[in-house]
Amino acid sequence: MSIDVKPEEKARIKIDNWLEKAGWKVVSRDQYSNEINAQAVKENLMEGNLKADYMLFLNGKAIAVLEAKKAENKLGDDVKAQAENYTKILPPSNQYWYNSIVKYGKI
Repeated sequence: MSIDVKPEEKARIKIDNWLEKAGWKVVSRDQYSNEINAQAVKENLMEGNLKADYMLFLNGKAIAVLEAKKAENKLGDDVKAQAENYTKILPPSNQYWYNSIVKYGKI
């Protein structure tokens, strides 16, 4: 009997592995602890009940939002707008290093 795995679940397995190999502890949002130095929180809640695929925390502060997309996605203006929006809707309970929008890889 084979188990059908959705493409999103396959992608999460890959991303989790990549993050863990890079030194991040991958946790669910209910496992978040500001005691863990480098952690990637899966499906982190944002303001407005939106969920970011991953929120990266370093020393208890949010440093990045990772939004996974299909490989064939061209990463156009819609994805850019989504990423910029996430920088504006961090939950008040999250500490972060800088409140700025990253554009084209530069602050």
